[in-house]
Amino acid sequence: MRKCRFVFIHLNNYLRTDSAHTLIPLSTIPTAVDHNGHGHGHDHDHDNDAAETDLTDAAARWLKRSEPTYRPISERRLRFESRRPTWLRECIAEAIGVFIFVLCGISSITSFTLHQSDDLGVTAFGSIFQIGWAFAVGVAIAVITCGPTSGGHFNPAITLAMAFWQDFPWRKVPYYIFSQILGGFTAALLVVCMYYTKFQHIADELIAAGKPLVGGGSPASCLAPMPHDDQTLGYVFAAEFFSDAFIGLAIWAALDPANPFIQPAGLPFVIGLAYASMIWGFGSLTLSTNLARDLGPRMVAAIIWGREAFTDHSYAPIGMLMYSAKLLSLLAAVPATMACLGYEGGIPKATDTKSLDAPQYIKAGEVFDAEWVRYDRGQPCDGQSEGGEKDTVFVLEDGATLKNVIIGADQKEGVYCKGSCNLEFVWFENVCEDAISIKGDGLATIVGGGAYGAADKIIQHNGCGTVHVTNFYAEDYGKVYRSCGNCKGNCARTVHMEGVTAVNGGELMGINPNLGDKATYSNNCFPKTECQAYEGCDKANGDCEPSKAGKC
Repeated sequence: MRKCRFVFIHLNNYLRTDSAHTLIPLSTIPTAVDHNGHGHGHDHDHDNDAAETDLTDAAARWLKRSEPTYRPISERRLRFESRRPTWLRECIAEAIGVFIFVLCGISSITSFTLHQSDDLGVTAFGSIFQIGWAFAVGVAIAVITCGPTSGGHFNPAITLAMAFWQDFPWRKVPYYIFSQILGGFTAALLVVCMYYTKFQHIADELIAAGKPLVGGGSPASCLAPMPHDDQTLGYVFAAEFFSDAFIGLAIWAALDPANPFIQPAGLPFVIGLAYASMIWGFGSLTLSTNLARDLGPRMVAAIIWGREAFTDHSYAPIGMLMYSAKLLSLLAAVPATMACLGYEGGIPKATDTKSLDAPQYIKAGEVFDAEWVRYDRGQPCDGQSEGGEKDTVFVLEDGATLKNVIIGADQKEGVYCKGSCNLEFVWFENVCEDAISIKGDGLATIVGGGAYGAADKIIQHNGCGTVHVTNFYAEDYGKVYRSCGNCKGNCARTVHMEGVTAVNGGELMGINPNLGDKATYSNNCFPKTECQAYEGCDKANGDCEPSKAGKC
């Protein structure tokens, strides 16, 4: 609606002509027109004035007819939206998300299974390959649709893993699991309704042949996996265990913000393909991969075809939950463990060296890929004397990106960000004053790269915005990040650090909580202090220096 309003407000400056069907700016209509068609400044007659008014009124009437009317929001709706609990929205999102991917998956399984005896043959209605894609697309759509609201667990094992390792509130765990199972139950119920006639036909054939309605290849197996006669529970568990291990590893790797190989927009499709690959490989071996996908539809199968849906082969999905949850909980620690083991930094080999006489400016919105050239200013560092923009190697305008570069030791200041900026795999051989100075507001993103030999700070944050640091390496440093403690007009800032490895140094972050600074961090490795609190001040009120105020 906001976009529509903008469009109509914008169109108020235009009128539509009946002849050419084009829009003409009203501002281009002359204030008065003489007989030769020339416009005049102030001297104009009333006839031309009336003509101009008629044109403007006509445009206004046309726009008024075209603009939609907006119904006022009722008081009851306002009260409901202000009082509805967050957990309810999250639970609804979890139920809808599971409903989406289970519906996509088991509807494809049903089409594949119920048409095996058709004259056209089963290949006309599906295959394991199609089923894998159905689940993959369903998972991706579920994450895209409902993930922003609930976090996109869609699996009781994931919810438990999040509670064990990622500080997900335990009070929400029962609500999430119930919602997930409810979503699977509802999806299975819908599939049964849609295929009811076909289910009845197949059931009559099986009863006439003296075959069970529950088991491998039966109608019940369309909703929930049923072990084959030649499969033991140990065999089924092994297939489930290793498939879940693969999916869990893919999920946590994709969620790890320190992973430079995936962007958030690609995450739903990576997770969907992880599910699909296991279905393609092991779907014929009785595979579930998810308790919500198993237990909810199995309950529907038990309601329709009898409790044998639970007792067949003494099948126990609850046991699968516990083992899968335990495994996935362990996998949740993988990103944190990998961040601290075996990473020793190391600056890439420079392809060339360039010494600059003046700072190199990267324009707004421009991406500069240095292709691993070493840049410096040709002058050795002169200690911790205060430098400025004229002393830097690179200056990034708002929205600029600098990537794949080495900042040599012969410089005073490394990189200035004058607004939002992106630094990707930028390495500093030896920090002089500051490696990175964030001067502007907005979001500054630092991914990969690292810095050595910073006697004081590596990242100095003076602007009023947010800094995200991911998968960064620091060695021999005083502070990796510092929010300015005594800038004039000091303001609140936000920093997030994840996957940072710091060796032989002091503080990972220094912030001013009294000024409203906020810091979030996880999966970092550091020798001393992760977050140091300071009592910040404002130099606009006179000379001052910040003081330490304990840990954040």
